Amino acid sequence: FLFLWLYSKKGATYINTSNDKEIISKKLAFKAFLPLIVGSIIVIIFSYPLKVIMAKTAFKLSLWGYAPVSINLINTPGTYILITALLCYVFAIKKTSTFTADFIIASKRGLPSLITLFLGGAMVNLMLDTGQITLLARHMTQWGSSVYGLLLSGLGFLAGMAFGQGIPACAMFSKMQMASSEMLHVNASVLVGLAAMVTMGPANPLKPSLLQFTSSLANITNRDSDMFNLAFKWQLIQLFIICVMSLFII
Repeated sequence: FLFLWLYSKKGATYINTSNDKEIISKKLAFKAFLPLIVGSIIVIIFSYPLKVIMAKTAFKLSLWGYAPVSINLINTPGTYILITALLCYVFAIKKTSTFTADFIIASKRGLPSLITLFLGGAMVNLMLDTGQITLLARHMTQWGSSVYGLLLSGLGFLAGMAFGQGIPACAMFSKMQMASSEMLHVNASVLVGLAAMVTMGPANPLKPSLLQFTSSLANITNRDSDMFNLAFKWQLIQLFIICVMSLFII
């Protein structure tokens, strides 16, 4: 936060001195926040009072000889995002589009990210099935827990970018920590938390597919490299802080 404050002081080159200020009523402002408010309430209701009912909507699926995986399409983050998006039509301030048209456009824009996620998941299972992750854990743990924490932070950061989506990289490095925790005699939850943080945190704004998806939402083209360069230095600061903290925690 200190770095962001200093950057804002240095980078605040534009100040709106216009006296023309649009007055927004409290009722209109509250209506603009209603989708987020109602969406948050739904998350709480589904997670606590209706937790047992939501658990019953899960089903198991097994393909290609893998162990059955429990899937719950209702109680997932994506469903809550979809519900909140639909609430924007319910509490719309200006109705300038239809759900059907928006769904078609958003699906087309999100297709590259979805394909990247699918291929990233396939790559993870291939690396797990061939034993590459176990071999990597064995080599990384031979220098001790401190070096392992630094290597995990750096590799997790790179994998988060290379895989295009954080979920496959997070899944792969999280499974890797079970073997590493036994070799290092370190609590597995600490290592899994570190793996999740570096693959989903500082790497997120630098992933090519997410950059493309973000630019498509804003309807801008040929600016992905500019957004990458803008975020890169801040994400490196995050990675540095995580590396330093891992030395104390591990």
